[in-house]
Amino acid sequence: MSLRRSLPLVIAALVGLTVLLAWLVAGGAILKPFARQVFKQHLHTAVHIAAEVEAGESPDALAEQLGFRIHVAPEPPPGPHAPDRQRWVEETVEGRDVVFRPGPRNVVGVQTSVGWVVIGHDLELDRPWRRLGLFHLLIFGGVFLLAGLIVRRALAPLDTTRAAMERMAEGDLDHRLPDEGPQELRQAAGAFNALADRVDGMLRTERELMAGLSHELRTPLTRLQLEAALLEDSDPERAAAIRGDLDELGALITEMLALSRMQLGQLELADEEVDLGQLVEHSGESFTVRGDRTLLKRALDNLLRNARLHAGGEARVHFEGRLCIVEDEGPGVPPEALARLFEPFFRVDTSRDRKTGGSGLGGMIVRQVVELHGGSVRAENRAEGGLRVILDFSR
Repeated sequence: MSLRRSLPLVIAALVGLTVLLAWLVAGGAILKPFARQVFKQHLHTAVHIAAEVEAGESPDALAEQLGFRIHVAPEPPPGPHAPDRQRWVEETVEGRDVVFRPGPRNVVGVQTSVGWVVIGHDLELDRPWRRLGLFHLLIFGGVFLLAGLIVRRALAPLDTTRAAMERMAEGDLDHRLPDEGPQELRQAAGAFNALADRVDGMLRTERELMAGLSHELRTPLTRLQLEAALLEDSDPERAAAIRGDLDELGALITEMLALSRMQLGQLELADEEVDLGQLVEHSGESFTVRGDRTLLKRALDNLLRNARLHAGGEARVHFEGRLCIVEDEGPGVPPEALARLFEPFFRVDTSRDRKTGGSGLGGMIVRQVVELHGGSVRAENRAEGGLRVILDFSR
């Protein structure tokens, strides 16, 4: 159970238990003896009223004056053949026979020479603490509602912090908590913002280093390519091998530079309607996404190239709703590797011994491009064999 629900219940239960104990103590030790004393006094009052009626006072006049219900009956209440007769008590008070039944709407009958004088009133003198039950429930409900409001307000900063963490986890490293509220909240917000600044600074430094390194490597790479060209006449086979390695290194540098620029936000995305179906040959379908045509084509080309390199054949591209699905008929990947396919420089064990010519950054670039366009990417093995990559643009 969440704190939002459990804390009000705990607070209300503690308050309710306190009220209940007070209720029991007050009812047993204070109210009950007091009620007995009051009822005893009421019996004596009833005897005096009966004496007044016996002396000739009008019952109606006494009733209006005292606020009681008074009348004269030939038999004691509630009648000798009443079903609940056994619940009535017979006593002698001040030398007169008295019949009464404690409880709600107490009725006392006093025998006189003119008959039975019956006096009734609405005060419950037997168990007055029973009426505190409703009061107790009202207190419990009120405390529960009040505690719910207090806990909701108290947990609001936690909700704000959780939302800020989720935004950072999604890549929004510029988001910060507001520096407002009580001192403790301001201190917590300051600590969170300092941590976010630190993380953002470290990642930005790493990306800037990667971008700078990728850029600086182009100059020696160009010189090596010239050296390989000069070696062509004397040792063509060795020159071809060197050129192959240089081409792979050049592709890696190109991918690293593109990835760094995307992570640093240095790429200005075009804002246009892009039909992904037109970017894929032999698709025959239409699927429109608003974004940058060049980057989206690069992501699809990376997926198709990976299919050719690792699956040994062409991939199929089709669309379902707001999903772009790329499938191949290759061997697939181990289940534990699916979540890491879009990490930089990750290679599946089954393909490491094969020279695929990949840079190891293609999957990472696919993920970055899709996320820049507000989507997400995931991979799964097909039941009939092969790999399925799903680009989800439904958000």
